[in-house]
Amino acid sequence: MLWCFLLLWILLRCADSFSVTVPSSPVLVVRGATAFLSCEFEPDFNISNLVITWQREEDIRVVHSFYYQKDQLERQSSDYFNRTKLNHNELAKGNASLSIANFGLKDAGKYLCTVSNTKGTGKGVLELVYADGNINSRTSVVALSILCIFLMCSTGLLLWLYCRDKQR
Repeated sequence: MLWCFLLLWILLRCADSFSVTVPSSPVLVVRGATAFLSCEFEPDFNISNLVITWQREEDIRVVHSFYYQKDQLERQSSDYFNRTKLNHNELAKGNASLSIANFGLKDAGKYLCTVSNTKGTGKGVLELVYADGNINSRTSVVALSILCIFLMCSTGLLLWLYCRDKQR
């Protein structure tokens, strides 16, 4: 009888320890790139009971769902149609990471990854930050070019003034 209570206690403790792990820092994604939303969990090699749901945190729109061993996209928000992908080969290893193709400004925000299997249920929230790479890199190149020209002109002027004072 004592063994039954001990086994039950161990099972309950293990069920409470199920967790979903996502990046704690915001993930920067450049416009037009593929966003990678990392989400890991304690695997159960039998994925027949696995349920994965990715949602927008602010309005609970469904970004991607997986259950009954296949993608379930009937309730997927139209904003993500034909843009999301789970790597099915990684699910049994505890990887519920999602890819979102052609990232844009409207995709920035917080995403909720919910995973359930025979070991428990867990949630994690990660944030995607939009970066307009083309404008930022162009602006940086222009600013650095102007700074270099200013420094070269200043150096030339200082050298000229120094040489002129030496000649006097």
